Amino acid sequence: MLTDKDYDTKDAEGIIKSSQAGIEETSGEMMSKHRSFNEFARDMKAHLTELVFKDKQEEETMDQNTQEREIKHPDWHVFWELEGLGRAVKDNVTNSVKNPEILQTANLRTGNELCFEEELFLRKRKAFMKSKFAAYIGVPEEEVHEEDIPIIGAAGSGGGFRAMIAYGAYMAECEKAGLFDLITYYAGVSGACWGITQYFTIAECNHERLLKHYAHRFHESPGSFPSVDRLLKTKDAVENILGPLKEKGLAKVHLTAMDIYGALVTGCLLLPCSAEEGWVKSGNHALNPAHLKLSYQKRYMDGTQPMPIYTAVRHERLWKDWKDPNYKENKVVEDIDAKIKAGKDAWFQWFEFSPFEIGCDELHAWQPTWSWGRHFEQRQSIDNFPEQSLALLLGLWGSAPAGPMSAYLGTVDRNLPKGYIKTEVDKLAEVIAKEWGPKATEVFEDHHPIHAANNPNPYFHFNPPPNPPGVFNSPRIHLIDAGMDNNLPLYPLAHPSRKVDVIIAIDASSDVEKNSFFQRCMDFGTRKGFHWEPRTKDPNQQAKVTGLTNDSADSQDDAPKHPTAEYIRNTFKDRYVQVFDGKALHPPSNPDGAAIIGDFNTPQATADMALAYIPLLPNAIDPELDPCTAQFAGSYNMKWTQAQVEQMIRCIQANWKECAETVKVVVKDAWEKKRDARLKQEAQR
Repeated sequence: MLTDKDYDTKDAEGIIKSSQAGIEETSGEMMSKHRSFNEFARDMKAHLTELVFKDKQEEETMDQNTQEREIKHPDWHVFWELEGLGRAVKDNVTNSVKNPEILQTANLRTGNELCFEEELFLRKRKAFMKSKFAAYIGVPEEEVHEEDIPIIGAAGSGGGFRAMIAYGAYMAECEKAGLFDLITYYAGVSGACWGITQYFTIAECNHERLLKHYAHRFHESPGSFPSVDRLLKTKDAVENILGPLKEKGLAKVHLTAMDIYGALVTGCLLLPCSAEEGWVKSGNHALNPAHLKLSYQKRYMDGTQPMPIYTAVRHERLWKDWKDPNYKENKVVEDIDAKIKAGKDAWFQWFEFSPFEIGCDELHAWQPTWSWGRHFEQRQSIDNFPEQSLALLLGLWGSAPAGPMSAYLGTVDRNLPKGYIKTEVDKLAEVIAKEWGPKATEVFEDHHPIHAANNPNPYFHFNPPPNPPGVFNSPRIHLIDAGMDNNLPLYPLAHPSRKVDVIIAIDASSDVEKNSFFQRCMDFGTRKGFHWEPRTKDPNQQAKVTGLTNDSADSQDDAPKHPTAEYIRNTFKDRYVQVFDGKALHPPSNPDGAAIIGDFNTPQATADMALAYIPLLPNAIDPELDPCTAQFAGSYNMKWTQAQVEQMIRCIQANWKECAETVKVVVKDAWEKKRDARLKQEAQR
């Protein structure tokens, strides 16, 4: 396994072999549930070894005639391209034409106000949507005041390719309904982040093209021979997808399995398939290198598209905090000890990535997106590496395999069948927990068996040393899949300065199966200062949507083996969209005042919010398909046929018809509340 020493591999063969060693060691520790990750890690290692290195001696003895070499060994050029990778990467990091950001020194911005670029985007977005909003809610345009248009955030869940496909399909339906043009923020967790990335890159903000890409591209998993072979043979893909691995080494940051994972996923997600060749030949690139920079997506922030927000979390564990021995303030140490005793010693900090900035509202600090991957000290970058590639970020955002043991154990528990086995496993867990004690059990559950990706910590020595214990003393920052904390990106949409009025939450995660969204929502509310209640006043319906009844979405013991359309209609009636109202518990005394800071240094909600929750449920048009539990739709399955993708899309199209009018009512209600509040305020002047 690579260590955290300076990493200085000299050529392409060295970096690939080192990465293979890391995968071999870490993947062996993974649980069987992560079989897909094991498979593509093993396949990648075998393929690269066979394709590139095994026949190196043959290449050297081949006839020098190029044509003859192509006949004897058609993949010979792959080795030569990899052989020159190191030189290409070294040239790239000093190329200010390709990477103009290397001429700039980055500085952290402190505070939780929105950056100037986001404020400008909001003004443009409001102006763009005015006429479209009037048409959507059915009123004359002159009745719509820009200030009253509700700020809507779309929230896509984690859940691998299933969530990625579902989010894209639901947003395509929103676009047909005229709603997508009214969405201000386009946020995601894990698989949804992959979908948003493709929308703004290979699909060029075209949902029809995005869904076509899904239907034709994923018949081969990211680590399979055909997928890696395509990556190695696509023009510029080796330099732009594998090159960032070498670049990270040049930055003295060692690689982990998650970096390899990101490169392979990128090759699968962002390269076109044969069905898209006509589009490529029409003048588009097979791989557009600009697509691999998150900051490139600023080109779409002219008001015509929503702003993407990608997410990850940092696992804060006080007993593992980096400490500066020169820091002598006992008060901080006493506070930490008190938190540990109170059970507040481990939590997740949410980080958001946009085309403008990357940061965390709990740390009250933000860096320019183009500076991610640089080393910082005292809020300023101390090197000038180019912006880190999406080839690495896609792995970070979807790094569920790097989650804590509690996530692994939860996955196992969710997939155990009810009955004797599950009961005995639960009993065993109770015995172990009792034997170890609560503290040792918690430490075990918070351990990460697979190492998260290493990145330079932009908050390192945030203030002149010594700094108090915590992230400010760590030279590295380790971010993982945000689904480890919440499968929906509610936290960044509740950023107090964004003033989001409505969240449209598309849930294709495992939470749907257990009907556990409301509990997740309540946990989020406790942290951010919201109290949530279902809008429905029907007690039976309230019990269903809050999970207080055994009639959950997919866990009915008496569910028929072959459900009929009538059974599906009766079971899921009124469940396709569930509306919740969130009341801000600790708003500032002044409506324009700063947010109150709560536990874990979390800014509290400043205003009320509505949430339209849309779970991925079965539909009567295809009664035997449960889109969340079908074998092909597993969270870790990365190989889908065209028929499976299209079957999922048809189900979602039918589900949206059950949601559309309710969502419109929620949006119009939010507009009326803002309009009435403004008119009341104007009347009092």
